Formats: sequence, C-alpha cells, structure tokens
Amino acid sequence: LLQECLELGVSDGNVLPHLRMTGEKEQCVFLNKEGRCSIHAVRPGFCRLFPLGRLYEDGGFKYILQIHECPKTNRSKIKVKKWIDTPDLKNYEKFVNDWHYFLLDVQEVLY
Repeated sequence: LLQECLELGVSDGNVLPHLRMTGEKEQCVFLNKEGRCSIHAVRPGFCRLFPLGRLYEDGGFKYILQIHECPKTNRSKIKVKKWIDTPDLKNYEKFVNDWHYFLLDVQEVLY
C-alpha cells in the first residue's frame, strides 16, 4: 500500500497516511477512468468523511464542511449519518473521539 496507494505526511506533529494523488490533476489513485471511486464500498473513513472535517473542542467534536477542499459546486443538503454511511454512527463517533483524545494524551506524555 505504501509503495503505490499511500504516502505519509506530518499533521500537527503526527505522521499520518494519506491517499496518494497522481497524474496531471493530482487525483486519488483509486479513481477509475470515469472519475468514480473504484473502492467505494470499502473506502477508508477519511474518504467517507470528505469534504467534511472535524473540529475538536471541549472533549468532543463537530462536523464542518470544507468548502474549499472540494471543487463540486452543485451541493445539496444531506444528513451526516447518511453521508458517512457507516453502521452504528454513535459507536463510530465515540471511537473517533476517544482515539483523537487518546493520541493527544500520548503526544503530551512523549513530549
């Protein structure tokens, strides 16, 4: 995966994997010739979220729409639960939140 599909980047002092962008348009390696996701049914969490982001504060997080990250102009309203399309959204959100704050605690201990 690291050789062909992923690359590592540093974000907030953490080394994180990102999908590799390739070609003239710097597109995801998993887009097919029609520009559609070829792994949609099993796409990673950060793909499910895009172009949403998370703003962490006060021990929790809120979803935000990153309007400058996605060139699509004809957007319609859709509920986060339907957008993310993952079973048991509350459990998923609890895991994401717990993991985020766990990493912050580990980072604090290491520094």
